Amino acid sequence: MEFAGIDSKKFIRKGKIRDFVALIGICVIVEDYERFKQDYSLIIKKILEEREIIPTREVYKSHDLNKLNIDLKFYEEFYDFIKDKIKKLYICYSYFNETKVEIFPFDYKQEISIMDFLINYLDSSYPHICLWELSKDGFQGYSFLDGINGKITDAWKSIEKSKNFSILPNGDKTNALISSADLFITFLDNELLKRGKKLNQTEIKDVFSDIEEKIEISFVSNACLYSIIPLSEKQNIPFMRKIAHPTVYVLKEKAKYIDETAVENSPLLKKVANFCFKKNGCYKFFDPKIDYESLSPNDYIITFGEEADKSVECLKRMGYDFKKANISDLDNTD
Repeated sequence: MEFAGIDSKKFIRKGKIRDFVALIGICVIVEDYERFKQDYSLIIKKILEEREIIPTREVYKSHDLNKLNIDLKFYEEFYDFIKDKIKKLYICYSYFNETKVEIFPFDYKQEISIMDFLINYLDSSYPHICLWELSKDGFQGYSFLDGINGKITDAWKSIEKSKNFSILPNGDKTNALISSADLFITFLDNELLKRGKKLNQTEIKDVFSDIEEKIEISFVSNACLYSIIPLSEKQNIPFMRKIAHPTVYVLKEKAKYIDETAVENSPLLKKVANFCFKKNGCYKFFDPKIDYESLSPNDYIITFGEEADKSVECLKRMGYDFKKANISDLDNTD
């Protein structure tokens, strides 16, 4: 079976009058995901160690690499090493000639600017649009999507019954294919900027000319609008129904001096992310409003304080089935 990892980002070019904003999504497709994980790990380790950086994660996203002051050549080297390990790159990109678009046809029609739609609605859920396009093209393998949120679309309704995909919050920190998609998008963005080229099919093909036989490109634009607009303000994409398992839920401590950023950058979260890489799972901060419904016996809740421990005990007493974990549990789990 083939496997795909899907991630997306905004593509921005500064203009004298206004900025150009688009979306790029990349689907990295391989035939053997477990083998690809091994190749990915060796390549990331090699490139970082050549820069005298000791890897502390199995998986890196471009944002975290940039905090390590990684040069642009890193992305070129990653591309050169990994391109022979993949079967196909499916690239989606979107911008629109319209100035306005109508959304929420199931409630009331609300007209908003196309930029508002792109930034505030489409951006956060674009990986599911990429999967929709990939599925229309005949892909029948299994897909890993980076975390999404947003409102239900016709595109979502056409894929939601499939059992061949899962959604991974923080997937670009735990999944080798999603991370590769993220790094490839950064590589493409850098190359177009360096060459002074625009975002279009010809220029994208030129960037990937050395693997042209592996490239497919889809321009998701005006003709697709009615399939990708949010249908109802009241209907959120139920992404938790598709979340990958095991999921490690991080239960935050209610302390003024500990915020989410401090937890994200902690050694604890690095170990959690590495565990999820090993198990093909994901992690997220526990949301008491929705996450209790998705707890499964294979999932974990990890805490780092007395208040959070009390919350876990309450959930256990109410009959929810999950594993309470600490760092040593994650380190020692095969």
